[in-house]
Amino acid sequence: MSKDDNRNIATPTPAYDALKPRWKVPELLMSGTQALRKAHLFTLPQEPREPDEAYKRRWRGSTLFNAYKRTVGTLSGKPFSRPLNVKGLPPEMEYLRKDSDRMSTPMERFVQKAIGDRINYGKALIMVRMPPLPEGTTEADRHKFNLRPYFARLPATSLIGWTYSDTGILATIRLRYIAETVENDKNTGLPVHIRLVDVVEVWSIDTFWIYHLIKDENDGGEEKWKQVNTGINELDKVPLVVSGRLDDGPMLEDLANLNMQHFRSRSDQDTILHVARVPLLHFAGWEVDQVETTVSVHNSFVNRNKDSKISYIEIEGSSIEAGKQDLEHLEDQMLVMGADLLTLKPGNPTATAKVIDTSEKVSDLQSIVIDMEFDLLMAFQYAAEYLGVNFSEELEVTMSKEFGVTIKQREELDVLVRARQTLDISRPRFLRELERRGVFADDFDIEQELKDIEKEDFEMPNLNRIT
Repeated sequence: MSKDDNRNIATPTPAYDALKPRWKVPELLMSGTQALRKAHLFTLPQEPREPDEAYKRRWRGSTLFNAYKRTVGTLSGKPFSRPLNVKGLPPEMEYLRKDSDRMSTPMERFVQKAIGDRINYGKALIMVRMPPLPEGTTEADRHKFNLRPYFARLPATSLIGWTYSDTGILATIRLRYIAETVENDKNTGLPVHIRLVDVVEVWSIDTFWIYHLIKDENDGGEEKWKQVNTGINELDKVPLVVSGRLDDGPMLEDLANLNMQHFRSRSDQDTILHVARVPLLHFAGWEVDQVETTVSVHNSFVNRNKDSKISYIEIEGSSIEAGKQDLEHLEDQMLVMGADLLTLKPGNPTATAKVIDTSEKVSDLQSIVIDMEFDLLMAFQYAAEYLGVNFSEELEVTMSKEFGVTIKQREELDVLVRARQTLDISRPRFLRELERRGVFADDFDIEQELKDIEKEDFEMPNLNRIT
């Protein structure tokens, strides 16, 4: 690797830079309320002339109705209404069913998370890794120390660069991530503490390099990339399986943006409700020094001016009611937007020609599952090559694809949303109609959902003006 390559290994490609902003909102939503509060300058921009203290109270008290994360979880769980089926797996690789990633993650759970990545980022990355084998390692050592190939699920954000060969396969990849590393004592050789280190891996079809970002004490403590390891790529191919296209963006990007809009609108609604619940006393015909600075139930006021009066001033409720309805409309829209991935489409361009006839009606989610079956076969093949075992041509991976919403049903969902927005149907009926059309997961409990919604509903104060 040249010196120029060494300097630029951590520089993302333009394709990565184009995708990175599109991942921001989905990633924040998947992380939840605390992540949105921490990124408040982006998620809840400060209004012009909004006092700093008022802004701080607003973003600290804002909460997320996380329809996006719920939808990703529901969709990624649908292919597992029946168990993942793997036939013809060599006996030497059976361990992958129960421990796919050296962290005791069952294969089904691993694949479900990968499908979630595909929906959330537009692609899922599975790296097939092989622990280094010290010289003299026996078969017993392999089992004792778990020195066998495993699958590593990488976040899409870690792949900062890639190139393809003339035949369309990955020729090189560059991965950047934060990892834990154990430092050993120079005298005893024993581990002393764990620290986080910025890592870049570079893989080609015949070689790999690993770099750490390390402070150079000989150059004023400037951080530089230092090669800490290199070796031969035994597979003669980059051991990364990509489910989806590397230049694809989030599949539910519109839903994510709508959910962010709901977060901001709810923050505004909470703020105005807080103001509306604190009525103001209005003193007419009083001098400033005649009014107590603290008002309580024990106060009494005396004024000899017969025209003086005291009244409560409260905010009119029309704008608050409009805000409440807007939030409900957004929630109803978000509930059905995930159905876009379930809609059966003839000649679906998302579906790959290698597995289905383009005349067949296939939803985007079914296409994801079909791709994942093929991608798992490839991952198993890489693991078999690392182990040097015969890879059976009869190996088969199948997942449930018995879900989908027809175009007619999708049109019905749009009608339901409009009917709900105009209050022509109740929310319980709306949810039951969605459940009947297979929008929700199999374990969806509509009665519990209605109770949860009732808890989240805003308590409307008495908003009549008192004079």
